[in-house]
Amino acid sequence: MALAQTLVASAGPVVSGTPPGFAAGTTGGGNAEPVYPKDIKELSTYLSDDEPRVIVLKQEFNFMESEGITTEDGCHAKGAADCAAKKNGFEPQDTIQPSFTTCDNIMVKVTYDKAAKTPLKVASNKTLVGEGTSGVLTGKGIEIKGNNVIVQNIHITDLNPQYVWGGDAIGISGDNGVIPTGIWLDHVKVTSVGRQMIVIHLSGALGVTISNSDFDGKTKYSSSCDGHHYWGFIITGAKTEVTLVGNAIHGMSGRSPKIGGSKDNVIAVHAVNNYFYDNSGHAFDVSQRGYVLAEGNYFDNVKTPNQPDPDGNIFILASAGDCKETIGRDCELNALTDSGTLTSNKEEESKKPISTYTTQIEEYKASAATKLAVASDNFGVGELGGNSVTQSSGSEAPSQGTPAPATPESPSIQGSPANGALSPEDPKHTGLSTSTSTSSSVIGAPIGFASGTIGGGSAEPVYPKDIKKLGTYLSDKEPRVIVLKQEFKFIDSEGSTTEKGCHSKNNMDCIAKKNGFEGQDTIETDFSKCDGASIDVTYDNAAITPLPITSDKTLIGEGTKGVLNGKGILVKGSNVIIQNIHITNLNSHLVWGGDAIGISGDGNNAPKGIWIDHVKVSSIGRQMVVTHFSGASGATISNSDFHGNTKYSQSCDGRHYWGFLILGKKTEMSLLGNYIHMTSGRSPKIGGTEGDVSVVHAANNYFEDNTGHAFDVVTGGSVLAEGNNFDSVKTPNQPDPAGNIFIPASAGDCKATIGRDCEVNVLADSGSFTNRRELWCW
Repeated sequence: MALAQTLVASAGPVVSGTPPGFAAGTTGGGNAEPVYPKDIKELSTYLSDDEPRVIVLKQEFNFMESEGITTEDGCHAKGAADCAAKKNGFEPQDTIQPSFTTCDNIMVKVTYDKAAKTPLKVASNKTLVGEGTSGVLTGKGIEIKGNNVIVQNIHITDLNPQYVWGGDAIGISGDNGVIPTGIWLDHVKVTSVGRQMIVIHLSGALGVTISNSDFDGKTKYSSSCDGHHYWGFIITGAKTEVTLVGNAIHGMSGRSPKIGGSKDNVIAVHAVNNYFYDNSGHAFDVSQRGYVLAEGNYFDNVKTPNQPDPDGNIFILASAGDCKETIGRDCELNALTDSGTLTSNKEEESKKPISTYTTQIEEYKASAATKLAVASDNFGVGELGGNSVTQSSGSEAPSQGTPAPATPESPSIQGSPANGALSPEDPKHTGLSTSTSTSSSVIGAPIGFASGTIGGGSAEPVYPKDIKKLGTYLSDKEPRVIVLKQEFKFIDSEGSTTEKGCHSKNNMDCIAKKNGFEGQDTIETDFSKCDGASIDVTYDNAAITPLPITSDKTLIGEGTKGVLNGKGILVKGSNVIIQNIHITNLNSHLVWGGDAIGISGDGNNAPKGIWIDHVKVSSIGRQMVVTHFSGASGATISNSDFHGNTKYSQSCDGRHYWGFLILGKKTEMSLLGNYIHMTSGRSPKIGGTEGDVSVVHAANNYFEDNTGHAFDVVTGGSVLAEGNNFDSVKTPNQPDPAGNIFIPASAGDCKATIGRDCEVNVLADSGSFTNRRELWCW
């Protein structure tokens, strides 16, 4: 069934509608001046550069033969040979042979267009929109590498359809294992491709919505030998969230969509109001660690609406009220005509992960399942209307990455009660992205141990223009309010070093697993010893030497601009506030590659009065936060996002091990309302040396997706943990006979110790969380 031919070229250079579902808040290039590429070189430059852009396609871009043709050895698989023997009017797909596959039949020569094999890279803060039906990419797909991206009203076609591995239409893949966040694909059409229409790679993708799009699988070359395309969608990754809403998915024979991954992945999909028709194989194929809620979809002539898989988790409601307990509202029933059965698999296991996304799912009001006429309804490219609403492109772009949860004001340990444990809503949609300051003054006041800290106080704000001026302002003796209105890139600013390091036994074991992740090699220190092989390691010098911060300073980012790329900070003085900045890219491939935030007084002089608030940390080599041997008196870390997703992992699973190291002669710290996720250890580690005292009040934090341990309380560490939420945390507290941690089993357990009731902690899909030496704590 073809799309309507009466669509008019009226879609202007402004995005139509706003993203529903997981991608809510995505703005792409925002209010950037539209640009109109004239050729494929200019299009590629606009898509891949560092500027926020609104890129408007007013013509077809034909990439075929633009990068040449290749002939090489490929495979005429047994399935292809069987198809050829049928002589049923359809042709099979031969296979371009990747290095990780083997041929089950005979080798043949395959000739393909090279352009389709190398997609256009799309960087952060981009909108790609077609005018009317003109925005066609012929012979090349796209690969989204960045955050905050909108792709609307384009058609991708002719990617070597005669070959498996001929080309993917739309891929999403973060660099170095970092997860792209905030992606809206809307009114897109995909036809005639060799491999996947949509693929989310091993990095995963957060906050993705695919809406109102036309995935047309009709093809001459078919792995199922029936003119239907088999390779539809692969939705996988370390952590992935996708809303599939209002799409037409037809002419397929499989993977429409395939959802799931490995045992450490979490892939959540809300599939709602889609129209699946003319599918000779299966639509849903939900496998290990895939979690799906399917509502209000219509299946017409679909042989197998969901492929059986004993490890998959799919929730198919039998009545509207079945959803109420899980997502807080009734659901719409699915409808089937001339199709197989659609039933739940591991329904109860599905409900728990789905319930963590109540906010996003509940807000989308599903319609009743309807058999739609693709020729008249607004799928794919053309005049944007119908099921779209008008959106100005002038909204401020959201913060990159996953922000901290919005946290009710939490008191100091001596004060009034903590709040109840945060519900496991997706924190990405409740905090920084909508509440970052655009002023030059601190928002709020410190609570907990840092109460009374004022930083630079009422000093006249200064706006450093380069890294030298920033370093000077942070380290001088003047009280200062230092406002970051731009990203400061330190990578390559101090050169790089190659020296002998260690390829540890742990890293050797990781490489041997061949599981798609890499371990960390180690920069050798005077106090470490290599248990593996000595190798050369190369690192960026800037990340090894953090920016020192002296007393009476406020460092604050404006909006989402305050990024320190390639260098961390070291708080040396007292009365310091750090708010609304992002620290990232500190030699993440190497242990000792760089700490994000350190606190260290000179000698035994502990810095006093430190508030770290609404900060994001990602992609680092060593600790996210470390208090050194001097300790730190009166510190609060609040409302911050500690994001451990990484390509290089000590635990060989894409999760960062080195989270927090809180120790010192005397340390007092409040950890309040933080989002600590995708880690595998030291999240946090508290204590260290006999005779030291490290006291931590951990309240209202959200610990999520931790494959190792969260709390690791050792000698000298004393912790009160209340009102925290643990979701998919293997070991909430690591056993240590010398550590002291008080975990109230009921609210009244705290009364005798701190003079008030406490809030109990909440656990879901997590290990046990129990006291150790509680009488020693307080």
